Amino acid sequence: MNLQRKFFNSYPGLIQATAKYLLIFLVLFLPKSLSIGQSVPRIPVIIDTDCGADDLRAFCLLTALHEIDILAVTTSDGALNPQDGYEKVYRLLQATEHANVPVGIGPNSKLKAPAWRNYCKSLNWELRAAPAPIPQNKIKASDLIVKCLSSNSEPVTLLCLGPLTNLADAVKSHPELIQKISRIIWYNETLSPLSGINYERDQSSADFLLKKDIKFEFISNINAPLARYDKVLSDNMGTIENKYAHIAENTIFHADHPQTIADELIPVYLWYPEFFDMQIDMLNPLHSIVKNLNFDGIREKIPLILAQKYVVEKNITFESFPDQPELYKYDVRQYMNKIIQYFGKEEWRVCVLTNEIHGHLGVYSIVGAKMGLKARELLNTDVDRLEVLSFAGHKPPMGCMNDGLQVSTGATLGLGMIHISDDSIIRPEAIFTYKGKKIRLRLKDEYNKQVDADINKGILEYGNLTDGYWKLIRILSLKYWAEWNRNDMFIVEPLN
Repeated sequence: MNLQRKFFNSYPGLIQATAKYLLIFLVLFLPKSLSIGQSVPRIPVIIDTDCGADDLRAFCLLTALHEIDILAVTTSDGALNPQDGYEKVYRLLQATEHANVPVGIGPNSKLKAPAWRNYCKSLNWELRAAPAPIPQNKIKASDLIVKCLSSNSEPVTLLCLGPLTNLADAVKSHPELIQKISRIIWYNETLSPLSGINYERDQSSADFLLKKDIKFEFISNINAPLARYDKVLSDNMGTIENKYAHIAENTIFHADHPQTIADELIPVYLWYPEFFDMQIDMLNPLHSIVKNLNFDGIREKIPLILAQKYVVEKNITFESFPDQPELYKYDVRQYMNKIIQYFGKEEWRVCVLTNEIHGHLGVYSIVGAKMGLKARELLNTDVDRLEVLSFAGHKPPMGCMNDGLQVSTGATLGLGMIHISDDSIIRPEAIFTYKGKKIRLRLKDEYNKQVDADINKGILEYGNLTDGYWKLIRILSLKYWAEWNRNDMFIVEPLN
């Protein structure tokens, strides 16, 4: 380890590797059993809908988003009555591989049915000649909401596309479940004063919930003239060959009146909040409402979501992280496709950024990147959420792990979310904390031993700190990057 430490303390800048035969060997014999971890946390949601035409389009967008975990759907009285809505939703879920999602039925309203109910009832929610049979055993909507909130370990986002009847009934019967609600995203036109179709359909339920300590985000198209399905957007949707687009376009091309972009703003908001200018309500900081919309961006993203070509990565300046091979160094390029195939684009992204920030291809910086990403997956969270305690020390080579931890978790020194232990025994280990959950990850001993053996062998073959030695180290770093599977290389210990 002393030889390894001496090397890393004097590691130079990037050096182009020329070991062609070793690279070919590694590409041909990379392990085939590596698995790709889920790098983007899934968002648990319950959807409440009154089954208007815009609700159907919203459902097509939500079911096309793989990262949205639909726990349940409940139907409320609005565009359709809850029973008819139940049948529509059930068939759509069957048609979009969401057959296991339970559906609950809300109570009928005493109010007069809206004028557009017959039109909404005529819409086909599944594009099948023979509709799927409807099960006889029905679930009460409020009971289903209570069950899902109670059983889910994480707070749940409520997506409300109609009146708030079902959610209010659930909270009235189990007020403690407010703590299990992450936020309510509700389509409603105005907040101060309260008005809009969804509010007016059940004012008492809305008034009841709005007085509770629940985060509300009000989404609407703010009656903008741009909130229309123009020819460009319709043509873009018409070229998509999948069920999500086909079902959605059925409400656009066959409508007797122009269709507006309304409830389908909610799934766009979930995935692209940057297109929505939200303003906090001065009377209640838990409430916010959209004040401005970027319709150009929204029009661009709706077809991409339906086509499932949306960007999963959460970047700051990139729309998507560069993956064109010609942009990378020749030796890195040889591994690129294999690394992405085995470990996913998110690991590629964090390791590339780690190497650039770190100033060279380094073994322990890559270990830190893989470790931080694995911790995020285990704790099911995104960047800038974890608090990290590293035992890698302040000095290279082991201290280089801290750079990878910062990049992969977002727990940077600037945010004050990463801390270096004063323990006298440095080791490739870190503790990660998120929302009261704490886990320890430690690099397995065999990986440390492999690094020592490979470096010592290189010193014997090339001499210490020679050009050949430096080239070998770069090759070894690439080798570890491509071969070490973050799902196998760490000992994981829950601490609570």
